[in-house]
Formats: sequence, structure tokens, C-alpha cells
Amino acid sequence: MPRQHTWGSYILAAYKGVHALLQECAITFTPKPLVLVVSGTVPQGSGLSSSSALCCACMLAMAATLVGDTSKLPSKTKFADAACKAERHVGVMSGGMDQTVSLCAKKNFASLVTFVPSISTKDVPLPEDAVFIVGNSLAVSNKALTNASKYNLRVVECRLAALVIARKIGIATTMEEMAKISTLRDVEAKLVCHSANSEDGAAGDGVGVVAPLNDHDDEELQHDDYHCPAAIAARELLHAQPYTQQELEEFLGASLADIFDNKEAALITFEPAATLNKGFKLLQRTLHVYREKSRVHRMAAACADAASLESPAKRAKASSGAASSALQPIGTLMSSSHESCARLFECSCPELDRLVEVMTDAGALGARLTGAGWGGCAVGLFARENVQDALKQIRKEYYLPKFEQAKASSPSIDEEAWFSERCFVTAPCAGAAFVNLP
Repeated sequence: MPRQHTWGSYILAAYKGVHALLQECAITFTPKPLVLVVSGTVPQGSGLSSSSALCCACMLAMAATLVGDTSKLPSKTKFADAACKAERHVGVMSGGMDQTVSLCAKKNFASLVTFVPSISTKDVPLPEDAVFIVGNSLAVSNKALTNASKYNLRVVECRLAALVIARKIGIATTMEEMAKISTLRDVEAKLVCHSANSEDGAAGDGVGVVAPLNDHDDEELQHDDYHCPAAIAARELLHAQPYTQQELEEFLGASLADIFDNKEAALITFEPAATLNKGFKLLQRTLHVYREKSRVHRMAAACADAASLESPAKRAKASSGAASSALQPIGTLMSSSHESCARLFECSCPELDRLVEVMTDAGALGARLTGAGWGGCAVGLFARENVQDALKQIRKEYYLPKFEQAKASSPSIDEEAWFSERCFVTAPCAGAAFVNLP
């Protein structure tokens, strides 16, 4: 892959991904030159998965061209897994959520994505009264250009946290055992079991236990621990101060370079961690990940509960405020998620925090950043009956000053087009599909 990042890098990554997938599935294909026409309306760097959408769409188009008969192609979940791996060629330590939703989403449903033992999705019904407003904070988020200090660094911190936990509870004492620990999920079950069986809640030598997070972890976020025993257990084993590279290497018994197999995507994060954060914030990232997992499952349950209350008979009897009441548990989880993203995972930014605040003031039942963070978009949940008034207020409070600045440099700019491209009402749509042109 070229070291200079361009959007063409994602197309090259898609081509590599298609070849690997077809070979893995033993599907016969004939390599051939391709002519691609790319068009789209997803704003670049907006946190709306424009890079994943491009990679996934290109992979489908390339596979159809190379194989010919689309009925012979692998499932969309296999494409999602291949697309996730393909994007890593660009230098981003990508997960698979964006790719899976880009390919497997169903109209009017949320998707509950599971990655173990393999990628799968479950359609989660959304209440008819639920409407989402997406707003672009206008702070550009480019994962490929800032991965060393942001996206990739969070991936590295989460793996290091998993390794420290694994070492402390005695399930990874050698390099071979540590190589099997990639994510916090890999240690979650044994962490909870170890905590339940421990008399004093703490174990292991080396990195010590200190006081709770204080400034970065208020009572509202700690309340999530009632639903998350892994977060409680992690508090017993990880300290709140950033871990230095020397501290981790001494405790783990190996250099971080060796632990990460000298992969550049990980190595480039070590210096930013030291200079920006004075080390790796393992406890903060761990609490966010475990609590967020809990919130995801509670969110799916809350959506199903709210949707079940929307029978025609019940809707006919509902008062004007009933819709908001039914949706409030969903909104509360969204808002808690944003607080955790901002305080513990530290992947928000002032513009996103302000936009979430404006959405809340406009009547959002909940709002949070979406995408990788550090810029891009926020999404707010509204009752259908309130959405148009809310849209007007958000445009006035957040976007009008920015529009006036844009108009000063481009007097002919169309006001409605400018606003509608940056803040709009939306609903879940279907994922990528083939369209046969005449």
C-alpha cells in the first residue's frame, strides 16, 4: 500500500481483500482490469463510515466482476470480515462493526453485531415513534491520518489492559499465552470468575491498585457497574494513573515491540501515548469497553420493549407524551454512552460535546457521537412528534453561526442546501446490494 494516504488506498485495499476472500472460499475467478465509477453523498471524515462504505461497495463490485455469477459469492458476513481485514492495509487497526452494518443492515432495524465465534447480526426492531437527527460537528475525523495518537492508540491500550489483567489472574504468563490475548473480551469471563472467587478482590504482584478514577468517573457512569461485573473486577486490578512503557514491559516481562510483533500500526502509538497522556490509560479504556458492551445489550432490550408497546390499539390510546416516555430508556443509554466516550475513552472533541448539548436542549431523549469519534457526527434520538421543531432549533443554535462564516467567504451559497447536508432526519436503511443496470 502507498505510504501517502489517499482515498484510492481504500480501493487498493478492497482489491486485496477480494482476492484473499475468493481464494479462501475456493471460488474460481479470473483477474482482470477494472473500471470503477464512484459516487456518494456520505461526507468525508464525518464519522459516518465513509471509508468502510467505499471499501465494502468496491469489494462487492469487484467480486461480481471477477466471478461473474453473484450467486456464487460468499455471504455478506464473510464479506464484512474480509473488508475489516482489508482496511487494515491502510494502516488502521479496524474492528468490524462499520463494515458489517454497511453490508448487512436491514431497513428500519438496528443491528446487534456479534463477532464471536464469527460475525453475525441480529435485527433489533426500532419503535415507530423513534426518529434520529444526525448532525455533522464539522470537525473532520480522519482515522488514517491520526491513528497513531487516537484510533490505533485506543486499540493498543485495550490489548495492553487485557494483557495486564491476564497476567494478574494467571492466565497469560508466557509470550505464547500472551499472543492469544487480543482483546478485553478474551479475558472478561475469567476476570469475573477470578474476582468472585477472590477473598480480597486483588491479585498478582507488580502493578499496584490505587484509588478510583475520581474526576473522570462520576456517579452516573459508576451506576453502570451494577450491570457490569467485569468493570467492578477491573477496578480491583488496574490503577487509574497512566501506565508507562517501562512499567508495562517490566510487569509483562517483554518489550511492547515484541508483544505487538513489531507491527508499525502499533509501534507508532508508543510515542504519542507518552507525550500526550504520560502513558497508557488502561483502566479508563477498560471501564468504557466493558460498560459499553453492557449498554449495547441493554439498548437492544430497551428497543424491543419500546417497539412491543406500539400495537395499533396501544398507540390509539397513547397520550401525546407516551412516545417520549417509552423511548426514554433508549435515550438515557445513548447519553451515558457519550459521557463514557468523552470522559473514559476520550474519543470526543469540544465540537461534538457542544452538538450533543444542543441536541439535548432541543429535546433529544439522548444523544451521542457516532463513528470513531474525535470529530464527525453526533446522532440524537427524538420522538417523531417533536422532530421538526428540534431540527429548527439545532440549526439555529449550532449551525447558523457556522453558515454565516461560510457565506462570508462564499456569498452565493444556498442556505437550505448547506443546512440539509449537515443536519438531517434519518432512519436505518438496508445495507449494500447489487443493482443490475440495463
